[in-house]
Amino acid sequence: MREKINEEVPSLIRFTLGKVAYDAVARIYGLSLNKSLNKLIKNNPIKVQNVNIFAMYHCGRIGLANRKLDQQILDWRKIKKHLV
Repeated sequence: MREKINEEVPSLIRFTLGKVAYDAVARIYGLSLNKSLNKLIKNNPIKVQNVNIFAMYHCGRIGLANRKLDQQILDWRKIKKHLV
């Protein structure tokens, strides 16, 4: 499955929006599942081979209930340096 994803989405950066998305990508890349997105976000990016995986909260209502908008904006700003 990893080869299929890397073939169809050749980017070296993956963003997971929410816990369900992170768990799906974690299984594909053989990462351990983590109960806390906060811990994952603190350690962003998660490096697997030549891919950077960024665990993020979903920007929808439930994601905002778990992580405030101002904190999510800061999370996204930290990613900027990896896009250059």
